[in-house]
Amino acid sequence: MNDDLCGWLTDHWRHAGQAVCLLCGAPGAGATTVARRAARGAGVPTAFVTVDDGGVGTDEALVDAEARLREAGVRVAADDPRDWFRAAMRRRCLLVLDGFGHLLDPSTGRPEGWFADAVRVLGRQREVRGRLLLTSHVAPQDGPWLGHVSRRSVGPLPPGAGAAYLGRLLRAAGYADAVPAHRRGEVVDRCAGSPRAVRLLVAALRRDPLDTLLGTVDDAGGGAARPGPAEPGADLEAALVRRALDRLDPAAAALCAALSVHRGPVDRAAVERLAPRVPRPGGAAARLRLAGLLDRVDGAYRLHPLARAAGRDRLAADPDLRADAHGYAADHLRRQRPGRADAALRHHLFHAGRSDDFAAAVRADRAAVLRTYRHRIRPPGDPASRAALTAALTVALADAPAGHAGPRVLLSRMLLDRGRPDDPRLALRHLTAATAESGEVEPWNLRIRLTARLSGPDEVAAALAAGTAAVAPPMRWQLYTTAGRALLGAGRPRAALAVLAHGGAALPAANRFGPVSMRAYILARQGRRAEAARVLATAYRELAPGNQAHRLMEEAVFLAAGCRDLDRLDALRALVVDDALADAQRLLCDVVRAQVAGRPDHAVALVAPGPTGIAVAGQLVFAHLARRDPRAAAAALDRARLPANRATTWWLSGLVALCLGAPARAADLLRRCAPRTPVGDAAALFLRVWDDVPDELGDYPAFYFPCLPAALTGLDTDLWRTPGDRAPLTTAAHAAALRLPGPGGAPPGVPEPGGTPGTGAGAWAVGVAAVGASVAAAALPHALRG
Repeated sequence: MNDDLCGWLTDHWRHAGQAVCLLCGAPGAGATTVARRAARGAGVPTAFVTVDDGGVGTDEALVDAEARLREAGVRVAADDPRDWFRAAMRRRCLLVLDGFGHLLDPSTGRPEGWFADAVRVLGRQREVRGRLLLTSHVAPQDGPWLGHVSRRSVGPLPPGAGAAYLGRLLRAAGYADAVPAHRRGEVVDRCAGSPRAVRLLVAALRRDPLDTLLGTVDDAGGGAARPGPAEPGADLEAALVRRALDRLDPAAAALCAALSVHRGPVDRAAVERLAPRVPRPGGAAARLRLAGLLDRVDGAYRLHPLARAAGRDRLAADPDLRADAHGYAADHLRRQRPGRADAALRHHLFHAGRSDDFAAAVRADRAAVLRTYRHRIRPPGDPASRAALTAALTVALADAPAGHAGPRVLLSRMLLDRGRPDDPRLALRHLTAATAESGEVEPWNLRIRLTARLSGPDEVAAALAAGTAAVAPPMRWQLYTTAGRALLGAGRPRAALAVLAHGGAALPAANRFGPVSMRAYILARQGRRAEAARVLATAYRELAPGNQAHRLMEEAVFLAAGCRDLDRLDALRALVVDDALADAQRLLCDVVRAQVAGRPDHAVALVAPGPTGIAVAGQLVFAHLARRDPRAAAAALDRARLPANRATTWWLSGLVALCLGAPARAADLLRRCAPRTPVGDAAALFLRVWDDVPDELGDYPAFYFPCLPAALTGLDTDLWRTPGDRAPLTTAAHAAALRLPGPGGAPPGVPEPGGTPGTGAGAWAVGVAAVGASVAAAALPHALRG
């Protein structure tokens, strides 16, 4: 099985291929098996690292790889896991990261930036002696780094090969007649072509006939591309695992739970040392293997992933049993590797509740702990792993000298997430030590934010002064905006405005935009709209052309629009400086003026076909909606390619989807604007999001679209949201009275051609369905089809 791929890895890639190879396959397809076979036949020192879903980062995986390669006789001198990786790849060795998909950023599908850069560098080098083999249950998002990677897929078993594989397993098990030859292709298909599922089915045939097993689920197909079952019993493999778990005797069930705490495969000694807790653990392991829940590969035991998850669930319900299992795992590691205090040992000691032993292990390996987390920014997603790492860094940094910025910043983030009463002050103490030797922006930003939360304006000013002296000049504007935002959040708007005014004066023109923009925004939120307008206009005159002055002009335009100030819009148009963006700026003034004047037809007519600026593109979409032409709005939205943000794309796209008869998609988009808002009618959600001015600083829909015209809503009057006014404007009565346009442009309640009248709020969807269910779907722009 996969013999050709294994042969290619050992005979070609190992000697002449690109330095990095990625094997992608659905869970159970056999990518790990292929990687293990390649590692066995590599003929060079090898480090095989299993990455699980417990929040391990790339640096931690590389520290583990370093230890394993050292055991194989290869020592590479480096104080940093990333430097170690680059140096190791110049040596004759093989590194395997099995489960690389767990190291991808779940929001982007990409690896950490430094790792992608390192892979690109390796791809450009002519001679790289080392090789890196990655396996992943998900395909990474395309990116430049993948151009330097040999990619191979480990797909489902083909029908013929699958039937032959099933036949071999049946003969080895001693019941070849359990699946007739003519049905073997069907059985493999029901297993979605997964070798692991086929093995599990063969194990289950020891106790049950084939048709009984196939009847455990109604439909087991289509599972090959999933990272795992959507829910228990969703496919055949999950149903078979549950069936096998239900039949385990107490000793085998206890062994399954005890082994589930290990992050990777375990040797026989780890099983045998469970004897006080598990009667005759060797026999229990044999019964787990007969049930198909435990494999033995290269002399090590490995639980089926779904059995492992079930074991962890059992332990989660019994904290004492969980601590006991981790204690046995810790004791096994200590006997197996005396004197070595690594991440696995610390993990088990922490979850065993052995705080003194845990602290001693951290102190014994303090240098490695601090080295491992020198660069990590994002805390582990798994709460248990996050708690363990918080404790480890707290011990490691307890009496460390100033510096260690990376670990201190990571610890501060986790302390703030934990939220105990003393955690903010402890975090501030670490941030103060981190910034003592750091010129990076992020530690200073965190320190300033916490100082504003815990102290007063004078302390913030002192931290800001120290930060601006330490940080590179092009990045200092971030500290001013952070200080302004933090002071405002702490209820000190006057201090916030003073800091931002100082930044607007002290910074060079090229870096002044952020503080000026935020100062004007705060002024407007306080109702000081005329003063905000003067700040923006003055700064625009000082900064233009260039220096992001066009963004100040846009802010001034939308501020004037919210105030319904046509004279100010005319004055702003006259103020536009001739540069590359002048025509777009003047067009924005004209289009927004037409919208404020209630002339959406004129706003549309002003925009010539072809590319426009982002601000104009959003206004054009809205103008089409105000003209009750959602099809034209959808086409404009498709052309616009607006950035994904709360203020424009999600709210505006949700409104377009709503008018096109796709309320579910509309609700999904609108929920991104207000994730904490209770789920309700999409039309009511559209109004609620527009009416909401958030407490925190940031964009919001009504800033860019301050008027919901009656022509759009079907209400008796226009709704205006003035900058700085935060009182709710809309009510349930407004939502009930909404009459948004449908795909044909007519308001609900008015018959579409061939349709029927709607009967109440949101009833326009009925009219759309009468025209034809395909109309709404076909009209959805690409931006709304996801």
